Amino acid sequence: VPYSQSRIFAIKETRIYQLVKRHVTKVTFILAALMTLLFQPYVWSAAEFDGTTLESGLQHFGRADYASAAEKFRSAADLAAQSGDVKQQILASNYLADTLRAQGRHGRSIDVLESVRPLAEAENDPQTIATLYGRLAAAYTRVGEFDRADALLQQAIGLARKTDDTSLLASLLNDQGNLLVLNGKLGRADTTFRASIAAAMRSGNLPVEVSARNNLVRSLLARDQHREVADLLAANQERAGQLPDTADSAQSLITIGALLQQAQTGAQSPVLLRRQAFAILQEGLSLATKFQDRRLESYALGYIGRLYEDEGRLKEAGGYTDRAVFLAQSIGANDSLYLWEWQSARLLRDSGDIDKALLAYRQSINSLQKIRI
Repeated sequence: VPYSQSRIFAIKETRIYQLVKRHVTKVTFILAALMTLLFQPYVWSAAEFDGTTLESGLQHFGRADYASAAEKFRSAADLAAQSGDVKQQILASNYLADTLRAQGRHGRSIDVLESVRPLAEAENDPQTIATLYGRLAAAYTRVGEFDRADALLQQAIGLARKTDDTSLLASLLNDQGNLLVLNGKLGRADTTFRASIAAAMRSGNLPVEVSARNNLVRSLLARDQHREVADLLAANQERAGQLPDTADSAQSLITIGALLQQAQTGAQSPVLLRRQAFAILQEGLSLATKFQDRRLESYALGYIGRLYEDEGRLKEAGGYTDRAVFLAQSIGANDSLYLWEWQSARLLRDSGDIDKALLAYRQSINSLQKIRI
């Protein structure tokens, strides 16, 4: 390439890169916290498997068949309303809201929960109200209404402490920790995540225990505090291996793999961490594929591509990254698409494909601008 052309590219590429770079770190950290809320695990006890329609909905949800799950939960809520069974109506509505949230339909999730909020409050049962408030807080967090979410979580945690439901308290504290992260209060978030882990372990709520420990690691890494990270991730790898095969389990494994990759910086044995990350991401990818969860598949593929990038294996990295881009595009997941387009641009740049690198950078900016946090 003639010097004049290469210099023009360098100027353009640097400007585009810096524009994306300026937003990527902050947005990625925020979206990572929001993703934990999107896939926040709720423990649904055997006592709640009341009625064939609810059971069917829960089975569909466990297979990540969210459209069918939503249909079943909506039917269950309508039937309960017709028969005057308020508790069952609230329960089915909670499940429907979870399903809508998993689909990214956060406004609709809020509508469903607000519609049964007066019924829950009229029941005057602390556990019922706390559960509903927790779900509402998660939904409001996803649409950026942090103050409203914080007020609901404060009330929910206060109510949960009045009951013996330590499992519910663990979930609420995990959500509160994520909200503190989003508000930049990382020190308080660490304390809250530790409280969530302790409550989850007391109650046997393994999904929330794993989720809260992942969130604690992410918060520590954000402040370059690596001292505890290796032990926390080792504990979570062991605990995640005890989770049943569900889409939530895939999310936990993929998160652990991504954190292992991130923890390479400053680690004494980065190669070992990279190998562990690769193995656990492959396991998460297999589960995501099994449950046909394309959003999770995209994340797993993108993170595996990043591991190959770390090793300088650009061809393999490009292959996995292209697959991640394709899946994210197919479901309109801009919250992950911009990451993989930016990753693709780096790989193309390092491979010397100048024109395609510039195009990928521009596509990443376009995808980033479409995100509404």
